[in-house]
Amino acid sequence: MNIQIRDLTTADEPFVYSTMLRSLYYGNSYYNSILQSKFFQMYPIVIRNLIAKSAVRIACLPDEPDVILGYALLEPNIIHFVYVKEAWRKQGVAKALTTDHTAQFVTHITKIGNAIRLNKKLELDPFLI
Repeated sequence: MNIQIRDLTTADEPFVYSTMLRSLYYGNSYYNSILQSKFFQMYPIVIRNLIAKSAVRIACLPDEPDVILGYALLEPNIIHFVYVKEAWRKQGVAKALTTDHTAQFVTHITKIGNAIRLNKKLELDPFLI
């Protein structure tokens, strides 16, 4: 598959916020036990702090860099979050985003992310945010 990996731009941020919020809230029983209005009001603060301290890698189409396929929030030894659009899953996008990144920990997971975490033998540590 022919994809390009680039850095985050300010134009990408609304997509990152909305997909991360929805993925966490609807894809993890821990987060969806929080009052929905409170989660969507307060959790963007956590995301903003993660973006500020992370390398945010964007997977896009080479000919259309504004078409985001997925993204990863990474720090040395930590994967904070990886998201891939459903149509592009199981095509190597997440692997391309994290292939040169060695991680031992993850801080945010969904049901799908937990299965991948267990397969990769990564430790869940939400306190590394």
